[in-house]
Amino acid sequence: MNVWIAVIATGLGCYGMKLAGLVAPQRVLDNRAVRRFTQLVAVALLTALVAVQTLAHGQALQVDGPRPAGLATAVAALLLRAPFLVVLAAAAGIAAGLRDRGRPPPPRHVRGRAHGQDSARTISRAAASSPG
Repeated sequence: MNVWIAVIATGLGCYGMKLAGLVAPQRVLDNRAVRRFTQLVAVALLTALVAVQTLAHGQALQVDGPRPAGLATAVAALLLRAPFLVVLAAAAGIAAGLRDRGRPPPPRHVRGRAHGQDSARTISRAAASSPG
């Protein structure tokens, strides 16, 4: 239930901020400090989002190889003035490739079963054929 309270409160807060922007007097919007704040807050929020998505895993910081490498690839592509879709594809490709290299190989299969595992049917046949 607490999650729904947070969702409703966040929705109301977003609506309230949108409404405040619509009913704010023009002299407030023309203020140099307000204009500077609105220009910088979007950059700060996007930077925070990138940092959290790159370095956080749950409640802890985790610097694994793929995510920072993908971010570095995106920065390099942006510095080379690549189109946005190319930046996304390059960063995702590098991160996915490095993540895939770090996974253990899939288990070997023997006659339709994973190596070292018996199916329930095999176990029940063994139990039925055993004496006593």
